[in-house]
Amino acid sequence: MMYLSTTKCFELDKVIKSFEVAYRSLVVDKLKKKFINETEFYSGITLLQSQISKSSLVHSNKFNQKIKEIRQNQKDIYNAIEYSYNCYCNKDYDIDENQKDVLYLGQIIDFTLFYFSTDFIILSKEFKNIEQFVYYSINYQKIRNSLSHPASSKVTYEDAKEIITFIRKMIEKLDEKYFWFVSKGQIVEKINNLLLDNKNNPIKTHNLSEITLDHKKLLFRDNELQSLRDLIVGHESYYRKAGSVVVYGYGGVGKTALIIEFLKEIIKDTIDKNIGEPYDFMLFFTSKEELLKISTTTGNLYISDIRKQINSFEELNRNIYKYLGIKNWEESFQKQYNKGLIIIDNFETFDEEDKIKTLDFIKKSPRSVQYIITSRNEERCEEKLYIEGFNEKNNGVNFINDYINENNLSLNLSNESKLELLHGTKGNTLILVLALERLNEGKTSINTIVSELEDVSSQNAEIIADFMYKNSFNQTIDELTSKGYEPIKMLRIISLYNEPVDIFSISKISNINIKDIEHMCNYLSTKLILNKTEELYSLNEFANKFIFIKFMPNRIELINLEDKIYNHKKSIKRNLSNLEGIKAKNALLNKIMDDWKPKNYIDEIAISEVFNLYGQALDSLGRYKGEELKEKVKDMELKFKEFEIRTSHPYVKCQKARIFKLFLDSGVETEHSTKVVNDYFEQTIYSVQFNYNYIRNTKSYAAILWIYGIFLSKNLQDKPNAIKYLEESKSIFEALNILDANYYKMLAELCRCYNSMFKKTNNNDYFQSLLLIEDQINQNPQFVRGFKISFLKRDLKRYIGYGKKTVISKS
Repeated sequence: MMYLSTTKCFELDKVIKSFEVAYRSLVVDKLKKKFINETEFYSGITLLQSQISKSSLVHSNKFNQKIKEIRQNQKDIYNAIEYSYNCYCNKDYDIDENQKDVLYLGQIIDFTLFYFSTDFIILSKEFKNIEQFVYYSINYQKIRNSLSHPASSKVTYEDAKEIITFIRKMIEKLDEKYFWFVSKGQIVEKINNLLLDNKNNPIKTHNLSEITLDHKKLLFRDNELQSLRDLIVGHESYYRKAGSVVVYGYGGVGKTALIIEFLKEIIKDTIDKNIGEPYDFMLFFTSKEELLKISTTTGNLYISDIRKQINSFEELNRNIYKYLGIKNWEESFQKQYNKGLIIIDNFETFDEEDKIKTLDFIKKSPRSVQYIITSRNEERCEEKLYIEGFNEKNNGVNFINDYINENNLSLNLSNESKLELLHGTKGNTLILVLALERLNEGKTSINTIVSELEDVSSQNAEIIADFMYKNSFNQTIDELTSKGYEPIKMLRIISLYNEPVDIFSISKISNINIKDIEHMCNYLSTKLILNKTEELYSLNEFANKFIFIKFMPNRIELINLEDKIYNHKKSIKRNLSNLEGIKAKNALLNKIMDDWKPKNYIDEIAISEVFNLYGQALDSLGRYKGEELKEKVKDMELKFKEFEIRTSHPYVKCQKARIFKLFLDSGVETEHSTKVVNDYFEQTIYSVQFNYNYIRNTKSYAAILWIYGIFLSKNLQDKPNAIKYLEESKSIFEALNILDANYYKMLAELCRCYNSMFKKTNNNDYFQSLLLIEDQINQNPQFVRGFKISFLKRDLKRYIGYGKKTVISKS
C-alpha cells in the first residue's frame, strides 16, 4: 500500500518516456504506410467510424467519441503523425521549427486499439486478449499523465509494477529499429535499476501489510486529507498536534479510504524526508464487519460479512502491545519508540463500555502516540473531522466524471442523469459508486436505480437500509415503544423541522419529557437513523423518506404539527434578537461569548441564561438564610440539570462549578457539595481539552484554571494539583500578554503553593520557582489596577527568606 518515493517517480518517469518514443515510432510507421496523405487518412477514419460499432473492442462508445474528436482535428493530428514519422526516420526531434507537436500518448494508444487486429496483432502474443491489452494501456496512460510532475506524483508500487510489466511485454515485440532515442538495452537497464519492491517501508514497526480492505484511487478528498494532516502532523498556526482525531460520517462515505490514503502519503513523505520527526510505528486495526457489494450475476446489491480484526478494547489493547513487543507504555521508550500512530477503524461497533475503556486508554497514552478513530458517530476525541458525501453543491458531478474516467467505465451520462443519481443516492459515496458500477455492468438503468432508492420496499433499498442501520427500523421503533417512549411522535417533528434540531425544541413541540427525548435521540443515533452534529439532530436522508412515507399523520394532524414547529422557530428568532440587544449593553457577556465561542444558537442562549444565574446566586445569598436558602440552592441545581440536558457546552459546567463554589465559600453546605464543585471543574477542563480545544487559549480558560487551582489549594489542600493548574493558567495569561489583576492574584496563589510545598518537601525546585517569579515581578510595573503588587513582593520576600535559611542550614 506504499507510494513510490519522489526519487523512484523520477526514475519511473525516465523509463516511461524512453519507451514512449519507441512506441510512438512503431505507431506512426504503421499509420504512414497505411495513409500516405491526409485525404487517405480522413477516408480511413470515416470508414473506421462506420465499422467500430461492429468491432469486438470493448468500450466502443468511448472509441466512437474519440473518432469524432479525431475527425474534428484531422489536419493537426495528421501533421503530428507526419512530424513524428519524420523524427523517427531522421532519428532527431529538431527537424522542423514550425512543427513541434508529436503524436500524444493518448492518441498513440487510441490508434493502436483502432487498428489492433490489422496492424498491431504482433502485440497480442504477449497478452491474453485485447481486453487485457486495453487494461494495461489505460493504466499506462494514467500513470504516464500523473508523472507529468514527478515531484508531486502519487504512484503505488503495485501500479508501478504493472507499468513495468506492460513495458517489458511491449519491448519483447517491438523491433530494435524503433528504439532510436534510447536503446532497448538502456531501457531494460533502467528498469532493472528501478527497485520496485515494497520492502523499504521506513516505518520501523507496522502492520500495514495486513490491511485487506481494497480501495480505489481517492477522488476529491484533498481538503479532508489536508485537514487531517494539519491535525495529526501539525500546522504552524496550531497550538499543538492533536493526540486523537475522530473521522466520522455515515457508513459508505469513505472514511476508511481516506485514512488509508493518508497513511500512504505519510509513508511517502517519510521516504522523501518531507515530514518533521518520522513515525517509529504505525498500527491499523479495524472492527469492520460487513461490506456492501454488487452481485456479478444479477447486478443487485448484497451484504458480505467479513471477519473483524478487533472486537473489543481487550483485543485492541492486546494487539497494540503484541505488535510493539511491550507490556506497557513505559517499555515503549526502552524499545526506542519515540513517536507512533494508531488507527482504530469502525469504532462505532464497540459497545459503550469498550468505548469508554478505549478513550481512557488513549487519554493515558504518551503524548507522542497519536490516534485516529473512524466512526459513524461523533466520538469524544480531541479533534473531529466530519466527512460529507458528494452532492450537487459538493463536487458531486465532478466526482462522477472523474470516477468514470479513472476506472475506465463505459458510461456516457448526461448532466441531468448525473444529478438524478446524486439526488437518488443522497450523496452517499459508496451507494453512488455502486450505482455507477451497476450501470457499467449494463444490468440496470438510472431510472431503475433512482426508483429503487425512492421506493423503500425495493430489495436494494432494503439492503442499503440494512447496511446503513444495521438493525431493522421497525425493530428499533418497537423496542423504544415497548419501554414507554414515543419515538414516532418525535421522529415526525425531526422530519418536518427541515433543519437540524435540538432536544429542547423537540421536547417543547412534542410535550415529551426532555430526558426521554435525549434517550431516544441517543439511541436512534447509535442505530444510524439520526445524525448527531454537536447538539443538533437530523434524520439520515434514507430514514427521512422512510419516515415520511410510513409514519406521517393524517392531513389535519400534519397541519397542526407544522403550525407548532413554525411558532417555535418564530419564538427562537425572537429570543436570539433579544439576546443581541442584551449583548450590546453588557460588555462582560459579550466577552464571554467571544471566549467560549458557542457552536450554535442553543449554546448561545444557554450561555446567556447561565451567565445570569451567577447574579441570581449572589442575590439569593443576600436575601435568604437557613432552609429558604437551601431551597434556592436546590432550585439552582434543577435549573442546571435542564441546561446540561440541552447542551454539553463547557461554560454550563464551568458556571455550575463557580456558583456552587460560591455557595460553599458562603457556608451553604449541601450533600456532596465539595465533590460537585470539584467534579464540575474537572468536567469543564476535560471538555475544553477534548471537545472544545479552541477555548484553551483564552483569558476565560486561564481564569477557570486559576479559580480551580485556588479551590484545590484551599478547599481540598491538594497543593501539587493546584500548582499544575495554576502553572497552566500562568502560561496562558503570559502567552496572551494579559498581566492584569487576575494574573497577579493567580501568581500570589501559585507562590503560596510553592512555599507550602517547599516547607513540606524541602524540594529545591519549589524554591527556585519562587526565585524565578521574584525576578519576573521585579521587571514588571509597580502598580496594577485592582491588585497591590507590594503585597505580593512582601509575601515573596518572606517565602524566599525562609527558603534561603533552609538552604543554608541544609548545606
